Amino acid sequence: MGTDFAQYVVDPSVEARKNEITYTMSAFSDTVVYTDLQAYALKLQELILMEAGTNPAAIDMGIGVRNYLFEFLDDITLSELSRITNEQQKKFLPSPLVKEIEFRNSGRKGERNIVHIFVYLNEYDANYSNNYFAIGVGTDASKTSKVFSQIYM
Repeated sequence: MGTDFAQYVVDPSVEARKNEITYTMSAFSDTVVYTDLQAYALKLQELILMEAGTNPAAIDMGIGVRNYLFEFLDDITLSELSRITNEQQKKFLPSPLVKEIEFRNSGRKGERNIVHIFVYLNEYDANYSNNYFAIGVGTDASKTSKVFSQIYM
């Protein structure tokens, strides 16, 4: 008997808590599996980097931060990015853990295409001493449109 996909419902609050399996090899010759806050940070990083329209099942999913990195990153653009990201997070990765997401300019001279995304948390566990984590996103110094991203916990 086949599955009736018309009746299939995905609970986004459960989706946001799944483990994230990577292709990175660990010291034990198996893949690294991130859980809890690290897995959530990876999913949020993917949402921020993803272009809208990439996922055919959710056309409006994705922030496409790459498109903003080549603009003048003033306070208006950064607050707009924060607004869009908070909306996307609530829609596609809802979690009571996240309090607010804020974009900030690097502030360093010569780093105009780099932003830091601070994800403020409502709570944290004993293994994690801060009430936030950050994601750094930017372009390299060359004339290419490659985007690099790093999570800081």
